[in-house]
Amino acid sequence: TGSIPFENWHKTRMPSLTIPIQHSIGISHVYFSTSGLARSYEDKRIVIENLTTRYPGTEQPQLRQINAEVHTGQVVGIIGNSHSGKSTLCRVLAGVIPKIVSAEIEGDWHMFGQRVSDNWPVYNAMNGVVLQNPAGQLSGLADTVADEIAFDLINQGMAEELIQKRVEEVATQMGLIEQLNLRPESLSGGQSQRLAIATAIAANPAVLIMDDPTSQMDPLGRRQFFQWLAQVKEKIGRASCRERV
Repeated sequence: TGSIPFENWHKTRMPSLTIPIQHSIGISHVYFSTSGLARSYEDKRIVIENLTTRYPGTEQPQLRQINAEVHTGQVVGIIGNSHSGKSTLCRVLAGVIPKIVSAEIEGDWHMFGQRVSDNWPVYNAMNGVVLQNPAGQLSGLADTVADEIAFDLINQGMAEELIQKRVEEVATQMGLIEQLNLRPESLSGGQSQRLAIATAIAANPAVLIMDDPTSQMDPLGRRQFFQWLAQVKEKIGRASCRERV
């Protein structure tokens, strides 16, 4: 129970970790956990094998020979300095690399037996992703916070009454009930991060990947976030990464 330096992560089998509430200066963190929603998959693991990733035009790989295994219901933390590869790992697991961002990849990884190269729509559908810049992942098409949370649910063809119920549930979890009728661009930085998380969890993904989700939150917002994350692990589970808590 604790955090493992990112530089040593490839040497260690991932345990289930506690979530530290305190934040640090000059060091970053990443966390993973997996969900009860993974029960429908025969293989209930996230597996990373000898993963090496190098961006075009760089001499040194951002990730080198990473190995890990995470099981359903776990929360796993990685600690490392800036530019040590935590965000790159999040992008690889989310499929952003190689689907959107080009990079040279060696090794293998899969989530619940699914690989990006095998069936991208299936792989993508089971991931909820929160990136470092919350504004960059919002649709930009929604008039209200409620519409933004509902965006993916509408695209999935969910019934209107179910969408409304789910939007209210997620907004309650993220402390955004009073902001549902506001325009997304009117939110503070911390509220925007809460909205990004809300959009990521609205469709109940089997895996939640979060990269630096509290960087713009105030101390109270961070505390509430980790209380929520602890409840998620307790009741549902998710796979998540976070850094610079």
